Amino acid sequence: MTKAYVSRFNDELKKLGAERIQVELVKTRATKGAVLHQLKLKGAQKQKVSPESVLSEGERRIISLAAFLADVSDKPIAAPFIFDDPISSLDHDFEWHVANRLVQLATKRQVLIFTHRLSLYGALEDVAKKMGDKWKKDQFSQICIEKYEGVSGQPVNQAVWNAKTETANNILIERLHQAKKTGQEYGADSYKALAQGICSDFRKLLERTVEEDLLFEIVRRHRKSVTTDNKLAALHVINPSDCSLIDGLMTKYSFYEHSQSQEQPTSIPNPEELSTDLELLKSWRRDFVDRRRKALSDVLTFNK
Repeated sequence: MTKAYVSRFNDELKKLGAERIQVELVKTRATKGAVLHQLKLKGAQKQKVSPESVLSEGERRIISLAAFLADVSDKPIAAPFIFDDPISSLDHDFEWHVANRLVQLATKRQVLIFTHRLSLYGALEDVAKKMGDKWKKDQFSQICIEKYEGVSGQPVNQAVWNAKTETANNILIERLHQAKKTGQEYGADSYKALAQGICSDFRKLLERTVEEDLLFEIVRRHRKSVTTDNKLAALHVINPSDCSLIDGLMTKYSFYEHSQSQEQPTSIPNPEELSTDLELLKSWRRDFVDRRRKALSDVLTFNK
């Protein structure tokens, strides 16, 4: 344990937003030429009071992360960093600082992050965006994985999961065409097996449609802040018919994201019905985006 390490440790605490956590590395003893240190609370009245008896689980985690980064972040090796849910037990402020620190690390080394938390997903996306559109496009990649047949890490269909809503809509329409052909060749059960997945992904697309199209990405569930970006003027184009259409489709396709009753399961819509709904959403989006674009243009003209 060197003075340089202690300095790096304190620096990491600052970068992780943990300056308020009053801890320090204190020399305890020396043995066989090695100086041993211990983490202690600053200003503790009783020397036997240990940090783990006072600090929360989240505070202990952020200290551990600072100690780890102080040890390895500046080492001249090319190995990537791998983090598994680094924000577990952390509050939103710590989570935001961790996201910033991880993106900083990614400017020098490859950083792989596994998480179940959409909030970290959104925070990393926001921080990467601040690095510039080109950096985000070239260096930042998001992949959804799942467990299948006992094997973890199976990639989900990324195009539907994180493509633009218009592109995802078209992908589902193409998947329906393929499902219909499969049904014609192999029977109804083959069609239903594929259509079930389309219905489930359609429900997820509708959720994204609310965030990205209807609310213009001003409010997103996995983002810490509300980001207006001069977009508020476009919200007045939302009318009751828009809400009715989205509500109706959300209600209809929510069944496919939940367990079904064995006595009376929800039937899979036939190809014509599913096609009608997919095309309806596509047509609505095109009309709504045109209305929104015109509204923003009118506001810009008015301001001039």
